[in-house]
This record gives sequence, structure tokens and C-alpha cells, in this order.
Amino acid sequence: MFRAGQVVTYRELWAGEVMTAWPMRVVADTRDAVVLYLAPETDFRAARAPDGGPVRDLADWVSVRQTWTGGSLVRIVPRDRWYAVDLEYDADRIFVGYYVNFQEAIRLTAQGYDTVDLVLDLVVDPDGSGRMKDEGDFADAVSAGHIDARTAELLRAEAARLLNVVERDGSPIRAQEWLAWRPPSDWGVPTLVDGWQDVHT
Repeated sequence: MFRAGQVVTYRELWAGEVMTAWPMRVVADTRDAVVLYLAPETDFRAARAPDGGPVRDLADWVSVRQTWTGGSLVRIVPRDRWYAVDLEYDADRIFVGYYVNFQEAIRLTAQGYDTVDLVLDLVVDPDGSGRMKDEGDFADAVSAGHIDARTAELLRAEAARLLNVVERDGSPIRAQEWLAWRPPSDWGVPTLVDGWQDVHT
């Protein structure tokens, strides 16, 4: 387990390559969940289509340098679950909603955590209304064989479960503690460490 305040590298992999990589600070690292903080103006690596747009084909993408602008986020990653929940804030530290990223359960590395993004997402507005995102891209990834049928079935069931939770509770996860949390004033903007692109299988 990493200590609070430590900078780690959170990565999304695909076919043995790094699609995205964020330098993030550890807020909490427990047996149940990992909680991370992404600071405004953080430089990170992001997957993009060769034309610079969003990735539509998982067989055709590049990793490019990006800067996280507009605000910050707190990422809650329950252990052994196939999703992460971002609490997103604007530049004035006003909460703007939850973003649920469906992904493989995180794996511990020497530098942080690795996962595999599974395309499907759930967006929840501050008023508690939720909607699925990227369903068409998810269906295309399944049809193309990038995501196998069994994984797709499990993911659809998990997405439906979380959407039901949102409809009942107005949020995908109990997060009152983290909604009230603020980063220490001495936490600067971290940078990616050398070796962020190395994948050891």
C-alpha cells in the first residue's frame, strides 16, 4: 500500500501498450479502495485517434501528451470491482458530477496502479440524474472482438446495477467523506516519473 501524499502513476493499458498515464497523489490506500487526487494543470498521457479525435477503433490509436484543465478530481477505485468513480470539480472547486469509468480491477505495480479501460462509462450530474456514455463505441468494441462476450455480459450487468443505484440514491457510491475532502495546500502538481511507458507482463 502507498502512503497518503505519495505520487503514483495510474495507467490504462491496451494490448500490452500504455494508452493513458496520470501522475496522481494518494489520498487513501486501504483494503477496500484506493482514493487518488488529480490536480489541475497536470500533464498526462492520453489515447487519441491518429487524427487527434477520440478513440473509436481500439486497433488504431496513439498516446499523446495532454494537460488536465478546468478543475480537479478525486478518483475512488473499489478494489476487486470493475469500475472507478471520479468526483469532478471545476476551477472554482465546485462539484460538477460523478464520472464512472468501467474497467478491469486495478493491479498494483511498483509505480502505482494499472487497469484496462472497457470503453463504457456512466455520467451522473450533481442533481443525481445518470446516463450511460459511449454505448455505441462499446458495442463496436464487442463486435470487433476487442472485448469478449463474457466480459461484455458482466460489464452490462454491472452498469445496470450502478445505474439502479444512481436512480435510487442520486450517486453511484457513498462519497460524502470525499466530497468534503480538500487537498493539502502543499500538494503541488506532480509529473510522470521515468518509466511510465514500461509494461512488464
